[in-house]
Amino acid sequence: MAYCPNCHVAIAKDAEDCEVCGTAFGADRWLSLDVLAQPGQRLAAAGLIFKLGLLAVLLPLLGFVLGLLLTWLIPGCQCDPHWGCRGCAADALTELLYFGGFDGALFAVVFVLPVAAVLAAALALLARRHA
Repeated sequence: MAYCPNCHVAIAKDAEDCEVCGTAFGADRWLSLDVLAQPGQRLAAAGLIFKLGLLAVLLPLLGFVLGLLLTWLIPGCQCDPHWGCRGCAADALTELLYFGGFDGALFAVVFVLPVAAVLAAALALLARRHA
């Protein structure tokens, strides 16, 4: 048993076209499917996209928290938006974590997370519609 890739109707393995939608099969045209894609696979992909969006927020936020902890724990470490970090031993790294982490997390919250949420919702809706 094979399936039409266009309308997902069961067809014979050696069929030349689909009786329902008229899709032609052959070497240089569409190929019939051996199994249908399960709707759970699309829902899993939607969940993965949303989790990647959350990860895009949490990783820079973790860097910001780490930079903040470094500025609190290292005596004499001061960070200023105009002058950067001074007295932190690894000034450039602390500055990158502190300011880059905050800016990266803010960018991800405003842009990346909403786009990931919309894509995940569209994919989940598409999976439920085809189920």
